[in-house]
Parts: sequence; C-alpha cells; structure tokens
Amino acid sequence: GEANTFEWMKWACRNGRGCAIGAGGSHFQTLIGYEPKSGHWFVVNNNSTSKIDVYDESGFRRLHMASGPWVVILDVPPHPAVAEYVAWWK
Repeated sequence: GEANTFEWMKWACRNGRGCAIGAGGSHFQTLIGYEPKSGHWFVVNNNSTSKIDVYDESGFRRLHMASGPWVVILDVPPHPAVAEYVAWWK
C-alpha cells in the first residue's frame, strides 16, 4: 500500500540505490535521492533527463500517488562512487 512504498523509497535512498517509482499519470520515473532533514525528494524524469526535479513532501506524495503506489528496487548492490578525474602527477 501507500505507506509501504514510501518506506521502501526512503530505504533505497539511504542505501544508495536509485529506484523506479510510479510518478504522474501512467509513468515511471527514477528516484535518485531523499533528504530527510529538508523533506526534499530528487527525481529524474525520462522525458527531461538533463535536470533533476526537486519535490517537497506534499508535492512528491501527489506525484507518486497519481500513478498509484508502485516502486521497483533492483536486488543488486548499490552503484560505485562516481569517478573523479584527478591530476595525480601534480
């Protein structure tokens, strides 16, 4: 149900796992983060991949519940850290 998907989404974010979430009408988007202190949720929409959409708690609840309570979390370890280019020879 609804409460369960929110707990799973928070778990995925705490553990470094992006997840597919029901968002909007009949659409899935990628949840990439949650900041408990501010209550902000960070989402990438495959229709606008050049930006990260930020939602407050009520906006995110509306977005998620518009599609129904769906979440898909892959059963694999979290991704490695993003590579960083360093001029090690300097």
